[in-house]
Amino acid sequence: MAFMHHRNTSLDFLKLILSAFVVALHADFLIDYSPILNHFTVQGLFRVAVPTFFIISGYHFINVTNIDQLYIWCKRIFLLYIIWLLIYAPFWFSTISHDFNGLKRMFFLFITGYHHLWYLPAMIGSGCLAFYFRGNVFLGSLASAILFIVGVVIQYVGNYKLVLSHSIFFDLDVNFLHRNFALFGFPFFYFGYLISYYGIPFRLKKSTVYLLLCLALTAYFFEVFINYFGASVGGFDNYLMLFFLCPILFVFFCQVEINVGFGKAVSLLAAGVYFVHPYAIWFFGKIAEGRETVFSIYAFVFSMFLSIFIVKINNKVRCIL
Repeated sequence: MAFMHHRNTSLDFLKLILSAFVVALHADFLIDYSPILNHFTVQGLFRVAVPTFFIISGYHFINVTNIDQLYIWCKRIFLLYIIWLLIYAPFWFSTISHDFNGLKRMFFLFITGYHHLWYLPAMIGSGCLAFYFRGNVFLGSLASAILFIVGVVIQYVGNYKLVLSHSIFFDLDVNFLHRNFALFGFPFFYFGYLISYYGIPFRLKKSTVYLLLCLALTAYFFEVFINYFGASVGGFDNYLMLFFLCPILFVFFCQVEINVGFGKAVSLLAAGVYFVHPYAIWFFGKIAEGRETVFSIYAFVFSMFLSIFIVKINNKVRCIL
């Protein structure tokens, strides 16, 4: 039986924390102090952010019950995507050549998303898949688990160079091959939908959630540890243990009671930070080399400052957050 849910203020504050994680990740937090601490944060702790964002979105997707509501939901996200893609045009338009290859590159960028904006088209695809499986949660659960495993395998094979790229015609160590709506977004999005569908936060005891969270954190950071001392190269998105940690982390915050009257404002502020932070990073980028940790803090504070103005604009036009 599906559970209809209203606003949970603790989730609004979780969004703000996760947005801070994204800023710090992109600013390469702690790299100027310790490579191992940088790895355990940038390639570890902060990687819970985007999967948990997908879970939050999937959790609220339970309210989309018919094709008309799905159309309105998709249209809103698509409009949001187009607006922010245009806002970031100064970053990506100069990389587009004025020929057929440039046209192909622009189409590819539009489909996969620029930088952090990949989350929006991935969420549309995830929502459409979740809607398709809404009548058969067993099949949806099976599909999401299989797709996630495929993404994890591609990530590991690509990062550890287990298959030579020329033997399969392309390099597996490319983000969009494993970090896309089908192999990354949908599995977490559907997990959020299932948590809502079965009312998991209302069924599990807090003591059980605490225990599961401790076990999931231990298992996750063990995987992060392996990747630090292993043969891995480059960034890492598709950790296997994220599929266990992020849902438990989400349920933990669902059970946290925060009684304030400005949860919506916090949620909008978090969204603003997420969308605008590359401009903050660019603004401080020239002074960042060798001072990445302080730079991360500056970038987050400046993103918060910019987000306040974005929220004010959104209160007028209602289409940028």
